Amino acid sequence: MSGSRPTTGTCCPATTAASRPPSDPVSQPLKDLYADLTISPNQRIGFHADARYNVYDLGLREANADVRLVYPRFAVAVGPRFNEQGGSR
Repeated sequence: MSGSRPTTGTCCPATTAASRPPSDPVSQPLKDLYADLTISPNQRIGFHADARYNVYDLGLREANADVRLVYPRFAVAVGPRFNEQGGSR
């Protein structure tokens, strides 16, 4: 995102960002808020989640979460997905 300033936590990798859209800054000065969290307690197990939220009455736009298991020959990731926007990005 152009113009965004990510903030990273110190206890675990987490990022939040917001940016100003180039057009029509008066009616909607911010784009969607985005948060990302990754936790890997060890080399074999991991958890990842991210979400996108619109502060202008559209609410939750996207949410993803998964649990990852990593083995020497393969990796498996399973989790729910929600995308209000359909196929657009």
